Amino acid sequence: MTTAWRRPAGFNGRVRLLLLNQFTVKLGFNLLMPYLASHLTQGLGYAAWVVGLVLSVRNISQRGMCLAGGHLADRLGCKRAIVAGCALRTAGFALLGVACAIPTLLAASVLTGFAGALFDPGVRAYLAQEAGDRRVEAFGLFNIAGQAGLLLGPLAGLALAGLDFRAVSVVAAALFALLTVLQARALPARAGGAPAQGRAWRTVPLRLGPCRDHLDGETGSGGTTVYGVEEIDRQIVTLLAADGRMSFTDLAKETGLSVSAVHQRVRRLEKRGVIRSYAALVDHDAIGLPLTAFVSIKPIDPSAPDDAPEKLEHLTAIEACHSVAGDESYILKVRVRSPIALEHLLQQIRASANVSTRTTIVLSTPYEHRTPDLTAGTS
Repeated sequence: MTTAWRRPAGFNGRVRLLLLNQFTVKLGFNLLMPYLASHLTQGLGYAAWVVGLVLSVRNISQRGMCLAGGHLADRLGCKRAIVAGCALRTAGFALLGVACAIPTLLAASVLTGFAGALFDPGVRAYLAQEAGDRRVEAFGLFNIAGQAGLLLGPLAGLALAGLDFRAVSVVAAALFALLTVLQARALPARAGGAPAQGRAWRTVPLRLGPCRDHLDGETGSGGTTVYGVEEIDRQIVTLLAADGRMSFTDLAKETGLSVSAVHQRVRRLEKRGVIRSYAALVDHDAIGLPLTAFVSIKPIDPSAPDDAPEKLEHLTAIEACHSVAGDESYILKVRVRSPIALEHLLQQIRASANVSTRTTIVLSTPYEHRTPDLTAGTS
């Protein structure tokens, strides 16, 4: 047990603050809520149905709005969601202490409930990002902190309730106000976690659309424009470019988002053309195509139509065709079985497109299909 309480010291200050957040949230909530029913009936003289209505509205506001809260946390970023949620809970608890009319009590309940729906996903996502490989340990401590607050909250509320319910609400609101200030000052803004490092292999590469060079919101000629692509989207694209078979569950763990939020973002990136397709990365030596070459071509008749790509499209040995500046018009990347097969392919290229060729044979490939650096030029 002693070891468990010492473990938070091994985390950075942000993780420790989030653990304090969980303890204080549970402490403040259970300091007040168990005694709200008594306040409504004995203090304000309301019937039992009013108590049920106020508590139900609070519960529905948090449980029923959890998806909306998670979406807002996703859109606003973890820090803003946490700070906004704590500020709303401060206002809600303070209002519960002074409210007498049923509409005001219901408004306070809505603020209190929605605050939880807002800051809880943000806290958990931020903790997942900050804890890194120690997520399991961090969330274990997170649960311990919450249970400690859950245990101590009613005891502290009982001591204060002997004075006045308003005193309880003031103390609970003050705890959340303190959390609001601490997290607004101490937590850096963050949308998602750091991408996984050190991947030794990739089985499936990601094909990016024309937007790949414009993820910072600029417009490329002839390509798709992507306005305001967020940092979390860059992270998702980077992760999928490294491993296109990564599941939504794994993406959620890496980014700190919910599975549904990741799924929506990936589908949106696909729809916008940022992610064009997923394809298997094969070993060409293993499938009998060990020879790679780059073939530069230019038309024999400069006045002829520029239709070489269409005339060569039927040659499946051509893996890629690039239009280039310089003496040549296009550079073709080809893969064949042998030098004899390459010679035959060159004859087909010349005959099909009426072009001259200049060939460069690849001796070895130190690297290709590298993950794009989506952070270049964005800092």
